[in-house]
Amino acid sequence: MLCKASAAAFVIVSALLLILLYRMIHNVPSPKGSPARPTFHLQLVVLTADRPDSLERLLASIRAAHYDGDDVTLRICADFPRNASRRPEHEACVRAAKGFTFAHGAPTVVVHARNVGMYAQWYDCWQQTDRPGHYAVIIEDDLELSPFFYRWLKAAVQFYADDASVFSVALQRGGLVARDGTAKDICSTCADPVFAYRLFASLGAAPLPRHWRPFREWVHTVSQPDGSGDFVPYVPNETLITNKWVGVAHVQRRTMPTSYLIYYMWQHGLYTVYPRLPGHSAFVCDHREIGMNFQKKVNTTGICDSSLVSHWDPEYIKFPRRPVRIGWDGIPELRQD
Repeated sequence: MLCKASAAAFVIVSALLLILLYRMIHNVPSPKGSPARPTFHLQLVVLTADRPDSLERLLASIRAAHYDGDDVTLRICADFPRNASRRPEHEACVRAAKGFTFAHGAPTVVVHARNVGMYAQWYDCWQQTDRPGHYAVIIEDDLELSPFFYRWLKAAVQFYADDASVFSVALQRGGLVARDGTAKDICSTCADPVFAYRLFASLGAAPLPRHWRPFREWVHTVSQPDGSGDFVPYVPNETLITNKWVGVAHVQRRTMPTSYLIYYMWQHGLYTVYPRLPGHSAFVCDHREIGMNFQKKVNTTGICDSSLVSHWDPEYIKFPRRPVRIGWDGIPELRQD
């Protein structure tokens, strides 16, 4: 009996050793020791007012996107138009928003009974929570999304979430030199699929929660909900095209919520991570419809400013831990530490 017991024990031990060896060779984690899947939840924050055709185009691209089995939520904030004559178009936007069918659930639709303006829309539509792993991407209604925007954005946000120098991640390509307003493919010769730029990107902006909350606390102390106030967000001691825009778009028209974001990023030495993709492709494009940013119709009105990514390449998410940092001149900064 003793011999039989010893033989049985030998067989059991041998089997356990073989299982352990297999796990070591094939890098199979122990069920009890498996790391928990990182929490990630994205809220799509859509800003609209009185462009129903644009909104429907954007919503169609949201519906067509690949979410890889993840759960997302959609929040649409519909501002009342500045010009009351646009009320029928505003009501059409509200109908489009409330009638939108989405596999991830009905959207939350916030309808403003009066005009709150672009600043309140931008700063307050996303109702940030303290729950870890919850993020948002802010999307104006004249944008259109690539079917693969979510896959890239999730990977980029998770990769750079703990980088204290990154304020936000953007879906748009870098095409503007902040110093003089020149149109240029930023970091076109860089080897990596992303770069970090001092200039805030407003097309498909995903602010990181660690910075968004203090930014909102700050901006609500220096400005009124409509963006007015004694403080004017010029970036001091810098010759920037955005400073020129502040004088008209912000001071006169109250249509430049990015002015405070650019100032805040400069003040704290922060960057936005942009994708660097082949050609003029991007994960979002701007149709540049008539509205607060574009006052009249031009040749490019309604035409995408970038070609949308239509095929996925794993190379898009081979991120460097320290992306190349781009200065106001649109070229790599001398110090990259």
